[in-house]
Amino acid sequence: MKKGVLIGAGVLAAAVVVAVLVVPRSEPVNATCDNGVSLYFAHDAGMRAAAKRLREDDRVDDVRTETREQTLRRLVRANPDLADGMQGGTSGEPAVAAAVHVAAVAEPKGELAGVLAEEYGKALAVEPVKCPGNRDEFDAALVALSRSLNCRNSVSLSFVTDEAMFAAAQTLRDDRRVAEVHETTKEQAWRTAQEVLGEDGVALGPDDVPASLEVIAEPSVDPGQLADELQSTLPDVDDAQPGVCVALLHPVAGP
Repeated sequence: MKKGVLIGAGVLAAAVVVAVLVVPRSEPVNATCDNGVSLYFAHDAGMRAAAKRLREDDRVDDVRTETREQTLRRLVRANPDLADGMQGGTSGEPAVAAAVHVAAVAEPKGELAGVLAEEYGKALAVEPVKCPGNRDEFDAALVALSRSLNCRNSVSLSFVTDEAMFAAAQTLRDDRRVAEVHETTKEQAWRTAQEVLGEDGVALGPDDVPASLEVIAEPSVDPGQLADELQSTLPDVDDAQPGVCVALLHPVAGP
């Protein structure tokens, strides 16, 4: 082989190596059950800021955004019977998380989720995708995810009577740990249950559902701790739980 040919081959090989280093992946990486990761946020603004950063991050691809409204719409499409009952609680606005869904390019999804959780401190949660095997598993995973989040830093209190609920609301409005208090009477809760359950709720009466309060805690207050304290100190509380924030799994996991 001639010297010129050898030199030409060497230059070509070097060019290929440089091209590989400059462009580490020529094909997009689509999200799957094996590489998907989701980041959840209480507000659309935080989600959009994270999405902007992630689109410039070589560790991820297939960046998809989901506003709070889009999350709610996807939920209702998957569960049409929920459409009438999702105007939630007493604050008039359903507690729903916004999300950024991505695909891990090289790192295992679990490891990447852990790293992103540290980098995106304002995220409610960063979760590797788990693809359920059937609809029952999907619903269970959705409930578990939603219960693990708390969009509004809230506590939900239930009461046997409206009178007990109203008395607690008056007390809590003077509590420095509390930013807002929203009331739901037994009648209001019953009507919402009728809208959500339809024929399945025919047998329910107003006395079969509790009155409730949604208590929005101050930002510095931990809602889990506040729920425990209110359960033990507030008279007539039937149950106290940290608030639930509706969130959906990565789109590759289901509807």
